[in-house]
Amino acid sequence: MKTIKVSSIEFVGVNSLRFNQRVRVGQFTESEYQVQKEMVRETGMVKPLLVERISNKVLSGNLLLLIAMELGITHVPVVFTDLKSKQNRVLRPVA
Repeated sequence: MKTIKVSSIEFVGVNSLRFNQRVRVGQFTESEYQVQKEMVRETGMVKPLLVERISNKVLSGNLLLLIAMELGITHVPVVFTDLKSKQNRVLRPVA
């Protein structure tokens, strides 16, 4: 089994992150979106996004990034991975 190298949690400006084009935020229902948005509004960003360091592309957390931007959150928790793009394809992108 191959070990995935990730960093510790860092807080990163939302404007420096790139949405993952392979995952469309629109694939989530309005109710799923509203539940997630209310959770972030009440508790803040407690779940870090998984981001490819070399490109700043979000591998997991597109929906949370969108919600953070809509709520005016300027920095979000991020765990960076140093995997190359082809290796990242094996990671299943989720909201």
